[in-house]
Amino acid sequence: AWDAEGKEYSDFRMLKGDERLLAKVEVNLVELNVSVFDESGRFAKGLSRGDFTVLEDGVAKELSAFEFAESLPMALGLVVDGSGSMDKSMPLVKQAATEFVTNLVGEKDQGFVVEFRERPTLLAPMTSRRAALIRAIGETRAGGATAFHDAVVLGLYQFRSLAGKKALVVLTDGKDNHSSTDWPTLKRYARTASVPIFVVGLDLGLFDLGLKSRLKEIAADTGGEAFFIGSAKELPSIYRKIETEVRSQYFLSYLAESKKSEDEFRTVEVRLAKPGLKAKTIRGYFP
Repeated sequence: AWDAEGKEYSDFRMLKGDERLLAKVEVNLVELNVSVFDESGRFAKGLSRGDFTVLEDGVAKELSAFEFAESLPMALGLVVDGSGSMDKSMPLVKQAATEFVTNLVGEKDQGFVVEFRERPTLLAPMTSRRAALIRAIGETRAGGATAFHDAVVLGLYQFRSLAGKKALVVLTDGKDNHSSTDWPTLKRYARTASVPIFVVGLDLGLFDLGLKSRLKEIAADTGGEAFFIGSAKELPSIYRKIETEVRSQYFLSYLAESKKSEDEFRTVEVRLAKPGLKAKTIRGYFP
């Protein structure tokens, strides 16, 4: 569907409820974006395939692929809150997002941009043209309500049938108040898509504890990270942290051979042979 300005705002119908998923994602090959930290919290590089053991529901899996992310093409999704409360922050948001895309999206990479108010709008579909992404960021504007859930689902949907290195980066400054998608459906869809979600909460107040908890949960479920800042001036440093992490990750994959039904959650754990190292990836997935 398209809005009055000719922008695509939905690829599918947003639905409520756990049992009516927005899009079915078939999982045969499970892909993992894995961040590895040492005891000081620094990213551990230079590891080999033999340093990793992947378990699904406690059973070790044979790796089909192993790569260091720095050398892999990447698909990046950028989701920006365009609700009315973002008005004063928007100039800094555009500047920081432009710098982020410029630094992270190279010749082999691709990305897209989603803005959301009362509904999400796909300002730039998946493209390898960095100029198109920067132009889309420049088109963001503030005004209206907050359809955060719908925007995240639309962002995840852009990765459908896309293999390889992926990351979704979401910026919001307030609680969802206008989505068709409820929280349980968003959470289930995120666990099905298995795309790392890096979410930035901007200027959230003391009464936003419930929102902060949800942002932390969806980031942890997907192997991403949640950041909370008081001002848009802090965005460049946060985007640099995200950039460093996604370029420092390992990319692993294995064939899923579970006997569980499609409604049953499969847990995923990554163990490391070297002591003192800790891995971060998805907690598990729905097929």
